[in-house]
Amino acid sequence: MPGRGTQAEHAAGRRGGPVGAAPTAGADDTARPTAGPGAAARPTAGHGEAARPDGGREPGAPPGRAGEAEETTEDAATLAAVAALGAAVADLHRVLRRSTTRWLGRPPLPDAQVEVLRLVERHPGISVKEAAERLGSAANTVSTLVGDLTDAGLLERSRDPHNRRVVRLRLTPAAYDRIAEVTAARRDLLLAALDRLDEPARRDVLRAGPHLRRLAEFLAEQERGEAARSVERDGTGSAEDRAASVPHLTGGRPVRPGRGEG
Repeated sequence: MPGRGTQAEHAAGRRGGPVGAAPTAGADDTARPTAGPGAAARPTAGHGEAARPDGGREPGAPPGRAGEAEETTEDAATLAAVAALGAAVADLHRVLRRSTTRWLGRPPLPDAQVEVLRLVERHPGISVKEAAERLGSAANTVSTLVGDLTDAGLLERSRDPHNRRVVRLRLTPAAYDRIAEVTAARRDLLLAALDRLDEPARRDVLRAGPHLRRLAEFLAEQERGEAARSVERDGTGSAEDRAASVPHLTGGRPVRPGRGEG
């Protein structure tokens, strides 16, 4: 009768392995899990899973650019509206000037001369130096314009009784008449055009007048500030000379005013 050891060896041979060896997985066996005891496998996203509330961003990731896109769109709309306003103001000035010229039947004065007349109308007794500072022009350029307007009978010059070097400017009766004619022609032309607008649009246009005036004043202040900074940066000579000199109407470096007129 074979011994116990012999029986154990026969049993191992039938199982296909040595005594004490671990069994191998067969076709009907279940594979052992690779994760450790108690560990769960990480699930992967499937079609039926709900989307993450943060849109799938990892913690700490920057937010989306939706807000920036909205701001960019708003900025672009504002820039387009401002550009349209500038074009409308320029077109209105050009058409109104051309229509007024036909209405009055005489050639208009150059824009630079009109600026001087309007300035003297608002500030009777202004000096050439003060006019140059307000217009953003060199004093000698304004002196030339003043000379042309004086020859045309539209300006009168007089010496300041307290400082004979300073020349004061005032409109002549002919200038007041001419300005009144141009103002009346523009008023009638604008009234005829406004009648073609509906009532809400007409009210909006008329209400915009004071705001447009303020815009013009702000732009003039900005221009004077830039001219002063340009003189301070590039000017030469004494501080008084630098304060009095401003860039030419057509641009370029500042030109120092000539002596004799203030």
